[in-house]
Amino acid sequence: MYSEYLSKALMEFFFATTVSSAIVETLAEAQTPLGVADILASVRDIRRMELPQTAIEGSLVILEEARIVSSSQDAFQLTEVGRELAGKLAELRRLPG
Repeated sequence: MYSEYLSKALMEFFFATTVSSAIVETLAEAQTPLGVADILASVRDIRRMELPQTAIEGSLVILEEARIVSSSQDAFQLTEVGRELAGKLAELRRLPG
């Protein structure tokens, strides 16, 4: 079991990882599973930066291995753990400072 301090530190670290947190944010807002091209377009828009598709694909592999996202027929969606993470990231975004 993680301590509250460790959990908070891990959340802040994840929040700072540009590509992965933008993918989670994108999938949290999506009503249906999204393909890599749609995720890439959204992440580019969220982060206002040009990213190669390989950056998205690499992050999706890590997120899937961590069971934060799941895939089916080349489309990705958040798992229950991913939805919980998205909620915590949204809380961090709302904090002042």
